[in-house]
Amino acid sequence: MLDDLNTDEVRRLRQLADDIVAGTEDRTFWIGGARDTSLAILRQVAEWLGDSCGQRRFDRDRPGSLYAHLPCVRPAGHPGQHLDALGQSWEQPAEVPR
Repeated sequence: MLDDLNTDEVRRLRQLADDIVAGTEDRTFWIGGARDTSLAILRQVAEWLGDSCGQRRFDRDRPGSLYAHLPCVRPAGHPGQHLDALGQSWEQPAEVPR
């Protein structure tokens, strides 16, 4: 699908998909298909462009949990919450243990 698009078009597609995901976060019961499709697009764009954030959710209560979660599919340096390919979003703590 992405092979027919240039880099600028892929970035526009990512922005559209990101906007749809953000706009449907609290309304998944009636627009779940659009949200799921947009999450799949975000994942594919992140792989194609290779510039995803990649941050993983960290749970302070579960050591080692950093590697148990999917990475953020939004672009590196994005504003706001992180988002994984399953639609789970989170705020990253300022200090993440390594």
